Amino acid sequence: MVWAVGGKPVLRVCWWLGCPVECGWQGLRWLADVRLEGGETVTAQDGAVAERAAAGGRPIRVMIVGTGQLSQAMQALAPTDVVDLTVLGRAELDLADAAEVAAYGGFAAADVVVCTAAFTQVDVAEDAAQREQVWAVNASAPGLIAQACAEAGTALVHVSTDYVFGSRPLPEELAAPVGVDSPPPSPQDPQVRQVVDGLAFASADPVDPEAVYGISKAAGEQQVLAADPWHVVVRTAWLLSGEMLPGVRDFASTMCRLARSGVSPKVVADQWGSPTVVTDLAVALWQLVGRVALVRACGLPDLMDAPVCAPDAGRGMPVADCSQAEHKPRIVAALAAMPPQRLARLACLVAPGMGDREAAQVGDQWVRTQCFDELAEQLAATGGVLHAAGSEPATWFHVAAELFAALPGHAATVVPCTTAEYPTAAPRPAFSVLDSGKLTQLGITPPGGYRGQVSHLVGVAPRPLG
Repeated sequence: MVWAVGGKPVLRVCWWLGCPVECGWQGLRWLADVRLEGGETVTAQDGAVAERAAAGGRPIRVMIVGTGQLSQAMQALAPTDVVDLTVLGRAELDLADAAEVAAYGGFAAADVVVCTAAFTQVDVAEDAAQREQVWAVNASAPGLIAQACAEAGTALVHVSTDYVFGSRPLPEELAAPVGVDSPPPSPQDPQVRQVVDGLAFASADPVDPEAVYGISKAAGEQQVLAADPWHVVVRTAWLLSGEMLPGVRDFASTMCRLARSGVSPKVVADQWGSPTVVTDLAVALWQLVGRVALVRACGLPDLMDAPVCAPDAGRGMPVADCSQAEHKPRIVAALAAMPPQRLARLACLVAPGMGDREAAQVGDQWVRTQCFDELAEQLAATGGVLHAAGSEPATWFHVAAELFAALPGHAATVVPCTTAEYPTAAPRPAFSVLDSGKLTQLGITPPGGYRGQVSHLVGVAPRPLG
């Protein structure tokens, strides 16, 4: 069924909760004034669908800590009719000042806090004179925020990094000599991809950071989860925004500038990671925000001591497993007892892109017995560490080559080089590809590949945000 506002068909329906949503990569919008196609008003006879469409309840209160690349993307893609958004920059909260962070009382006013802030200058972090500030921002502040959120009953999503994995050497299949006449193995080679996927880090794998930046971020993760096991740590990697966020300087924008200037750069070709388009990550985080808000709203931290996870025999990766627990029926009961209008608002964040079935044909009893059952399993496992990184592993050379190829009107080329030829103060992980499989298990859309979005990254096919 196509729904309409003011008689104009514009949206479909979140089938499993009767929540009207605007589907698409930009996120979801709550529309309280909903009419059927042709202008017919939804009536009381339509039951729960009408009730949820007419009464939105209060917005979900979300606080983003940080104003960098990811924060800007989340702000641009925020479903503003569903959430009441507050953003804290350094002027509002200086994470380097432990006393100021500890004294800040604003976290109690939020349903969900998303901490995107970090000391990310990885080479500067190696300077002994900067160590205190690095540790304060990346380790101590997240711990203080996590503790404050735990005491207030506020959910926390803390963003971390692939740098917590640092010491794994390149496998032999990826360690071929790199030079002008010998480019690195192609990620599109099926055999190469099989090797990479088989070695990708799962969220349950032990960390082994080498750089000060990675060590401090790993410490921050530990403090966040020690404060509350229902908090969520989201590791990501190699963020790319390019021309999609013109005010941000990142690897993509730097490569665009060099190409347009006719410069042929040497780019490292023996470090493998997960390039992640920042808009993809922002969309995934908004879905996660809805899910963790729902975890708190139905009282899971009171029903369960910790998220339910069971190791997968093949990878040791946590997966949802409520089959041997008594939690599922209790969660279903909590969901069913929640005020419908509140549940509808949360659903707009939790289930984007799930509007293919017709909500008007789905009765409350079917919804609760079928959909809540599956949702209960997912919610019971929503806590701990998640990976949210791009689905196309590559080296920096591969990324640069794709960007250069997409830009017309220049004769510059990308030249592969080794890490040894491009020395830096901080050691870079030789292999830090992340497996984002747990996101899918939780019903969240993981970030996709970067290659299909190169035209947006270089500005050839602009994709405005917001």
